[in-house]
Amino acid sequence: MLKRINEVEIPEEGDPFANDLLDRRTIANNLTALLENTTTPYVMSISAPWGQGKTTFIKMWKKLLDQRGFGTVYFDAWSTDYADDPLLAFINAIDSAIEDKEDSTAKKAMGKVKSTFKRVIRASPKIALNWALRGGLNLITDGDEDPEDEINAITQIAEKLIEQEMAKFSATRQILDEFGEKLSELGKVMGNDDKPLVIFVDELDRCRPDYAVELLERIKHLFAVENVLVVLSVDTEKLGHAASQVIGFSPEDTDGYLRRFIDLDYRLPQASLVKLIRAHIDALELPAAYRQEQTTNNMASLAKLRHLSARDCLQIIHRFAATAKSFPDIREEYALFLPVVILDAYHNHQKLELLMNDSKEASTHIAELKGWLAEANEENDYDEWWARRNIFRMYAGWLSDLQSGQLDAEEGKEASHWITGLTRRSRNLSRHRTDLLNMNQYAESFR
Repeated sequence: MLKRINEVEIPEEGDPFANDLLDRRTIANNLTALLENTTTPYVMSISAPWGQGKTTFIKMWKKLLDQRGFGTVYFDAWSTDYADDPLLAFINAIDSAIEDKEDSTAKKAMGKVKSTFKRVIRASPKIALNWALRGGLNLITDGDEDPEDEINAITQIAEKLIEQEMAKFSATRQILDEFGEKLSELGKVMGNDDKPLVIFVDELDRCRPDYAVELLERIKHLFAVENVLVVLSVDTEKLGHAASQVIGFSPEDTDGYLRRFIDLDYRLPQASLVKLIRAHIDALELPAAYRQEQTTNNMASLAKLRHLSARDCLQIIHRFAATAKSFPDIREEYALFLPVVILDAYHNHQKLELLMNDSKEASTHIAELKGWLAEANEENDYDEWWARRNIFRMYAGWLSDLQSGQLDAEEGKEASHWITGLTRRSRNLSRHRTDLLNMNQYAESFR
């Protein structure tokens, strides 16, 4: 049956990276050393596009920090973006994390934070001057007064409102300062050996834009305190574009805007597409013919050629899986070629059909693949060279009768060998073409 890809299991005890498939243990160790030598308050981001395993990495790293004596809190912003006020959800996440610990000192410190937090909510000032100038005046004048008298009335109201709001602001500032002190005390008691409280904020870039911006603002102004370090797990490019929609600045200025909140942006190295694809294909429990190692290498190699993202690859894997489940009894040659044509069709819809029926398209594609193959270096990266060679050989085999003049003797021999193996049971090449086209058309029905 089809199923969503499960999260990587993180052991409760022992090595948090025991099931790490992307070789990120070293990154976590290096970042941990960085945190141990970072003064607070501090905000850093772990940035990578969607589908690169940020959430899994963050959860593994959090477990490692727990083992190293840090106090940690994990907050999934996306799961709470239905809330009106992100700060309430944020404080609740901290409270829940502390409730799970048998630490009376931390619970007592959190009680003080919550008590002060209630006063922060009540004291949130709203400037009423704009209301007075745009309509409130009509409550005390009928609109027919002498212009000079109206100006004097406006001036008197404005002066009183400003005095009131300044008094409110002063009181609110004192409350916010007190909240910061209580939060700093909580951070101090939650860690060992003067280590800070590390609050992970995940999935912020997937929230609705206004919620994400408001949470950023609250973090900057309320959580910039000693003993607290905030780690944002985001796609900073997506987050910046969301902020530009809410605030109205140019998308080109997103970097400058985010620097207001983020002290250090760490770009998570791109995950190996081979390992990423392999992990997901293994998790889907496909028929054996679809789980060949060469299938993974072929998909990853062609994804690089097409400049596809990890998100694109995951979409292709699900399309591939849906097709594989529908055609379980497949020959290995089909199983090898099917993900390649699905991926190519994802890049260019109906490409396979064009290739099979248009000699000009076939010629262009073979020339592209020959150039791509020539760029590969067998000594530097054997797996990549072999994958490119295999993809070229498969395509050349399928297209050889359309464009045999495109192949030299060795290429023609290899292509002929591949197509002969495919048609071992039947010499009717058009039938095999029809079968594969039908399977690909079925795969293309999934969007």
